[in-house]
Amino acid sequence: MPIDDLSVVDAISLDPHGVVNLSIFDAWDWTDEGIHLLAIQKKINLYFEFIQSGQLLEAYPDAAGKKILINLVAAEQIPPQGLELLRRADALAMKLNARVSHEVHPFQFDSTRE
Repeated sequence: MPIDDLSVVDAISLDPHGVVNLSIFDAWDWTDEGIHLLAIQKKINLYFEFIQSGQLLEAYPDAAGKKILINLVAAEQIPPQGLELLRRADALAMKLNARVSHEVHPFQFDSTRE
């Protein structure tokens, strides 16, 4: 799912600590930083609406009463402006009793595999 697909929440899971994880998968590079930042912002806003509207509880009733984490899973290191966007999104998420975080998992192609 590309990050600019605003028709879906990429993944919902419950971690062992009882936190509902809403994952955003970001495989884009940072060649066009402005477009990339806008795509992340739009996707996070979609997740905020998903939480605020009650759609999360409709789709995933086990989320009731649980902490919520919106986690950006990026393929590349996030530049300073991207980290600032995530920091600001985290501050807004707290109003929804949620948090925003990120992790980087570089994709590496193993050419020795068949």
